[in-house]
Amino acid sequence: MNKTIQNFSNAFTEILFKGLISFILLALVACSALPQRDTPKHGFSSILQVKEFTPSKPKLIAPIVIYEPVLLKETALIRIEDKKEKGLIPYLNDAGYTVYLLSSNEVNPDFKNHSLEFDSILNQIAAKHRNRDVILAGTSLGGQAVLEYMTLPMNLGNYSRVKKVFFIGTGIDYNYTGSFAEKSEKLGYEQQLVKDLCPTGKKDNFCNKYIRFNNSLEKVDNSKKEEHFNRIPRIEKDYLKRFHQTKLQLPYFFIYGKLDSISPEESIYPLFHKLRENVKMDSSNRLYEASEANGQCIDYDHADLFLNPYVNREVYSKLVRWLEK
Repeated sequence: MNKTIQNFSNAFTEILFKGLISFILLALVACSALPQRDTPKHGFSSILQVKEFTPSKPKLIAPIVIYEPVLLKETALIRIEDKKEKGLIPYLNDAGYTVYLLSSNEVNPDFKNHSLEFDSILNQIAAKHRNRDVILAGTSLGGQAVLEYMTLPMNLGNYSRVKKVFFIGTGIDYNYTGSFAEKSEKLGYEQQLVKDLCPTGKKDNFCNKYIRFNNSLEKVDNSKKEEHFNRIPRIEKDYLKRFHQTKLQLPYFFIYGKLDSISPEESIYPLFHKLRENVKMDSSNRLYEASEANGQCIDYDHADLFLNPYVNREVYSKLVRWLEK
């Protein structure tokens, strides 16, 4: 009898052990299947949220730190369409880059205050990757935070080292007649939600002027673009005079759309021209227009720089080639 009980006990223990092992294996598989991206990193900054997007096949290259678009939602940079990740961030991930997205929960972000956090954030990211080099990027009108950082002197005591800087759809010098900054201030766009600036029945509303305006020109349906627009920040009219001399020595890549009336070439070229005057002839600074003249399928507007279905192949591929040089 005792032997029978002992055999039963041993068998029961074996079943429990096998069950426990199976449970642990299933848990590990489930955890490995969970997305390992878009995880807020609260230790980097007290006022900015930092999200990390890690490629499936990371390379030993400098990480990219992007400040949020603000005028556009984060969905312009990473979104799910047709069960696939699309946008600038997934494209950079596919190229092997780890990407960090900086954003704030402020209704009206204080770009100057946020720029003061950059050194600390970049140092922590560089230390984590054991790579002093980092790449800094500004997107849409949120790029003003990066521009504010460029007005600060280079801190030689930093562990991190900004290797390159790129902007997509970011105006830099709005100090000209008829600029978007001037119109935004005059028409009361500043610090307003885009959805509130597009009432139905009003022909001259923001959406008709800056989102739908090229429908007839390009014969495309731009209605889906509107869901990715967020709010209009206050726009500094002239960063050109405030750029610090030490930051003028960095390699820059500026991307703009030919039909972008928010951040057109006029708002970008003055700084590009100044950079060209401050460096040697073999500078890697680039100014790129997304247009039919440069082989694109259409002349890009502001939203197309982030949402056009062909932007990866037509524009971002050129950005990655510049990053790899």
